[in-house]
Amino acid sequence: NVENDQWFQGTADAVRQSMRHMDKYDYDYVLILSGDQLYQMDFREMVEFHKKNGGDITIATIPVNAKDATGFGILKSDDLGKIQAFVEKPQDPPTMREKPDHSLASMGIYVFDADYLYQVLEEEVKKDETDHDFGKNIMPRALDEGVLYAHPFEKSCMGRNAEGSIYWRDVGTLDSYWGAHMDLVTEHPQLNLFDYDWAIHGLPTQSMPTKFFYKDPDCRTLDNSLIGGGCVITDAEISNSVLFDRVKVDEKSVLHQAVVLPNVKVGKNCRLQDCIIERQCVIPDGMEIGVNKEADKARGFRISSSGKVTLVTPDMLAALKSPQDPSI
Repeated sequence: NVENDQWFQGTADAVRQSMRHMDKYDYDYVLILSGDQLYQMDFREMVEFHKKNGGDITIATIPVNAKDATGFGILKSDDLGKIQAFVEKPQDPPTMREKPDHSLASMGIYVFDADYLYQVLEEEVKKDETDHDFGKNIMPRALDEGVLYAHPFEKSCMGRNAEGSIYWRDVGTLDSYWGAHMDLVTEHPQLNLFDYDWAIHGLPTQSMPTKFFYKDPDCRTLDNSLIGGGCVITDAEISNSVLFDRVKVDEKSVLHQAVVLPNVKVGKNCRLQDCIIERQCVIPDGMEIGVNKEADKARGFRISSSGKVTLVTPDMLAALKSPQDPSI
């Protein structure tokens, strides 16, 4: 309940309020994960690293380009992994000695000694001048206490690209979310969804098979795309796109580099490119999305910070006075 004064005050407070779900279990360590990242990792390796070093908190770390490092917690560690410095989202990020153009970033993945976690969270909630945040409050405290260690993601990464480099994507922005989906439809995807040796388990929906129905012999284009179950595609051209389950695309519509979430209906003669279509959207006949960013902006659609990607939601479509009027 967002009106309740007990609504999560920060990342640490969110964990504190969720600990009640764990009371019935007996455990020594707590693994905390970030929800807006894509990667494949053997967490057992990180837990063993944590136990071996004897610290109270271990942070998974990854080198990031220094120009992108302002959005991360940045740290320095010694040869044994003990963290010597930590700063949250610095304007001038410190760089790595061995990689001067990179900074060592926190992935927001933590292993805690359970007793230590309980202690710091209970003490944190009693403070007035705090953000109740792991990066801003808990990590600096652990640094001062000398109980903070860094675990290199490369040592536990289970997903590598065709060149052998580790794969990790932060998908917390429109551009990165869209870009991660575009990775999936390349010839050699950075993240292999079809790796049965290290399978990715989701929450599958029981749906009908997808049906492709082409009446027009000149319209049979389906190229380099991922199509979920229960979709119905009729005389539509789809390329370099990801369609989730139960998407319906009608005649003469063209989709290119589109990410379409579940339960979307795309009408006839539509053109969608470089866009993300939120679930439950109904795209009217003849609508173009992503083709002209100024027109998208005039409709109230959201444009990503790079100007590349258009986001459309049901509320945005409902706000249009006349969605089929090309002058909008």
